[in-house]
Amino acid sequence: MSLSIDAVLSNLKDKLPKDEIFAENIKAEFQRLNDSKKQKAISQIPMLDLKNPAFVFWVGNVMFGAFGVARFMIGDKKLGIYRLLFLGVYIIFAIMAATALTLGSYNLADIIHVITASLIIVAYVWWIVDLFLVGKKLRQKNYEKIMQILK
Repeated sequence: MSLSIDAVLSNLKDKLPKDEIFAENIKAEFQRLNDSKKQKAISQIPMLDLKNPAFVFWVGNVMFGAFGVARFMIGDKKLGIYRLLFLGVYIIFAIMAATALTLGSYNLADIIHVITASLIIVAYVWWIVDLFLVGKKLRQKNYEKIMQILK
């Protein structure tokens, strides 16, 4: 039966935290189960909705990172909504700057451009931070889902 959990972990290693201690914890928890619970756990693990960190990285972060899609993909709705609201504020300030330029209010346009530039810098920093944090958080959530089955 130990071979089965090793095979499952081998298939899931890209979805779990990279530190080997997490796989060891799963194996140890699995070994504590009786045979019927082991078989049940082995059959339930493939049914878990474990997300693929590579897919979330490329689609959620790289392609649609400005919209907070990666946060929604991993179930972190609160930060996803914050990202959308932040993008909305940026768009509003960009429209205000364009309107101020159109109306010939150059001083106001300059002030709004400084605010808009500050917002875009914050957005880029947030995006870069998310490139690293989202995958780590997703792997941790996948690990926790597996551990729930084993307890």
